[in-house]
Amino acid sequence: MFERKVINLSYKIVINETKLGFTASHFLTNHPTCGTIHGHNYGVTVSIEVKEGFLDNNYMVIDFHDLKKIILNIIEKLDHKLMIPENSNELEIGKKKDIVEVKVKPSDKTYIFPSRDIVFLPISATTAECLARFIFKEIQKELQIKEYNMIVRIHENRGCYSEYSE
Repeated sequence: MFERKVINLSYKIVINETKLGFTASHFLTNHPTCGTIHGHNYGVTVSIEVKEGFLDNNYMVIDFHDLKKIILNIIEKLDHKLMIPENSNELEIGKKKDIVEVKVKPSDKTYIFPSRDIVFLPISATTAECLARFIFKEIQKELQIKEYNMIVRIHENRGCYSEYSE
């Protein structure tokens, strides 16, 4: 009979995508099907893990309420907006007073949108992968935890998701 040896002790919390979501539209430049403006009902799942000895003063990884508040503050800025990737080499973005003009290179597509309907993101594309990294980095700015592992999962459709972790 073998004796079980515990290698790493850790605690993990998970906030599931059923409680956190946003609806947004986007397009992927020069993609055969996703190159047209379309939208998703995105879901967000976040897990944070700490090693033994790194629980807070209340013996928590982080209070669920506090983490949920951080995530909601991020995703509410995306909700019901058209997401435009500011760092895309394939877009030429012109910002005027109340209007945003987006030219897709090298195609002949040009879009004109009311600026109030747009959210500019500091990413290269609005793929689920890039959105997961963006949300990860935004959460990371707000965390008051010393050492942790975090995974951010973005669900585009039921059963389809992308994850980012560091």
